[in-house]
Amino acid sequence: MKEESTFPDTVQFIKYDDRRRIFIYPAHFYELFETIDALKDAFEKGALTETAYEAELKKLLKTTPELFDAATLLAELQINQKNFEAARLTYITALACARTIIHKQFVPGKHRCEWSFLDNRPFLRLLAHYAQFLDAQGEILQAIPLYEELIFINPNDHQLIRIFLATAYVKTSQPERLIELADRYRNDIHPELALGKVLAFFQLDEQNQAMKQLKRVAGAQKEYIDELLQDQADVLPEKRSRYWRSQARFWIKTKGALDFLRACCG
Repeated sequence: MKEESTFPDTVQFIKYDDRRRIFIYPAHFYELFETIDALKDAFEKGALTETAYEAELKKLLKTTPELFDAATLLAELQINQKNFEAARLTYITALACARTIIHKQFVPGKHRCEWSFLDNRPFLRLLAHYAQFLDAQGEILQAIPLYEELIFINPNDHQLIRIFLATAYVKTSQPERLIELADRYRNDIHPELALGKVLAFFQLDEQNQAMKQLKRVAGAQKEYIDELLQDQADVLPEKRSRYWRSQARFWIKTKGALDFLRACCG
């Protein structure tokens, strides 16, 4: 543990090396982080009512708006309450605070804010949850730049943002960008990228590339391929996989795509 005198007086975002940047916090923030964890634990165990939990999170944010995890938890609670506009305001307020700390010289892609540094995680969680909130609200064109920012600043992508971004590209008819994303994570086993790339090539009328990609991933993706080729009436919707729920409808509505898949793997 560092001597208390080495901690900054305010939250800062500083240079770690030529590429990486890190958040650093005043010493008392680490006690506040423990308070947030204790509140969350108490609420999940039923020792704290929803009203009290919400009030405590709001109190923390009123005095210390840089507590990004508190904002994320509050927004999650508001979403569960179906209070979507309140959640939106919570996210926007917290991100505005974060953006004032992150200096303008920080360039996503050129510079990084990596998950491997623990003190970067509250901001990365906040940004990811807001992007997913926008996506869930149908505001996918607003979500995509945030997903992309997360990929650029944390390319190892411990949060699996690439899964959501791949499906966002499918939903917005951007097959070229999906292929580019899948190429960046070439060995990724998630079907959103592995099979999403097959669909993207097919949509671009590049069937040879689609077949090549399908042959490369068919073994690992057999479960999802079989699901795509199943009669839709055979499986209850709640039994469907995440991949089915996110991308199956685009296979179905892309003329000839399922026939191609069946010819290759059926």
